[in-house]
Amino acid sequence: MKRLLLPALILFSGCSIDNSEKEKTSTVIKKHADEKKVKQATPAAITLEERIEKVESPDTYQYEKTHHISAIKKLAIDDPNAMFYIAALYEEGELLPLSPEEARALYKKAADNGHTLARYYLALMLIDGRGGKANHSEAERLLFINHEKSHGPSSYSLAYLYFIHDDFENTVKIMESNKIEMHESNAYLLAISYLQLNKNLDKAMTLLHDAASKDHNYSHQTLGKIYRHGIHNTKRDLEKSYFHYTEAAKDNDPKVLYEVATLSFKYPFLINSNYDIPLKQLTLAAEENYEPATFQLAKLYDQGYQIQQDYKQALYWYKKSAESGNNKAMYNLASMYANGDGVEESYEQAEFWLEESANHGNKRAIELLAQE
Repeated sequence: MKRLLLPALILFSGCSIDNSEKEKTSTVIKKHADEKKVKQATPAAITLEERIEKVESPDTYQYEKTHHISAIKKLAIDDPNAMFYIAALYEEGELLPLSPEEARALYKKAADNGHTLARYYLALMLIDGRGGKANHSEAERLLFINHEKSHGPSSYSLAYLYFIHDDFENTVKIMESNKIEMHESNAYLLAISYLQLNKNLDKAMTLLHDAASKDHNYSHQTLGKIYRHGIHNTKRDLEKSYFHYTEAAKDNDPKVLYEVATLSFKYPFLINSNYDIPLKQLTLAAEENYEPATFQLAKLYDQGYQIQQDYKQALYWYKKSAESGNNKAMYNLASMYANGDGVEESYEQAEFWLEESANHGNKRAIELLAQE
């Protein structure tokens, strides 16, 4: 639940009783005690913050929560804090039915009334296109207002918005302002922007290393790539590349598993020629249908140079790769059927896969078919 710091707005209800009325009531009670029918005293006024606390408390019964939510909805007619809270309930879809459209409308209403957090969450919905069409220019306008008010999350989101539009100059300008705390994600965004602009490369590497030291996955991935290929004025270092890819692979991201596995197979000294770990990594990536991994795994089983040859596994993974449109996998399937490698020799299947490979742009397949 989005927590709010709400003003102590007192909601008065009922009316007061003057002294004369009290005396009259007292007299009636004394004379007719057995027949008294007295209205209950007006309950103490409840603040918006207190109602929200009741709604969020696990000790509050559901019917009470419903009562308080209804009361907050009424307040949301003209109270920006109440608008924001009901919008959050609609966005989260737990205490109110999920409705991005209602959430977006209420965030806008609150934002139009100067509510900083509403501007921020509305901007996020405009960026993602939730509850209506995406509108990045309006999101930029809202975030910039908050950025000027030193709202850190808005400043980061504004920088990210510039980043996804390849506006790295403005990304750097926002990130270098003193309105953003430099935690891992911010450091990564600034570092990548420096690299894209080919400036402050030493600082970019320092930022990436600092973020990686705090287990920031994307920083590990980026450092793995930089050290593997020796780019951005950084000397190639395969051992450092392996270290960072291995750290990043702990999250079992298929792409990262593929990168560290192929690095290991290409440079066996990194793993003391023990192929069990990279084989497992590559298999995990292939099982997640990461196409480069399916093709590479099929090749390893087909060739049998670094792992035990297994044509059945090769056939299985080549077909998986072919299903994703890999024309090399199609070509190799044609070869396996033509030669009877692990399957019954079938010129019909060989011709089928050769034609498929050619149809998907494989030049060797096209040339072979042209010779017939």
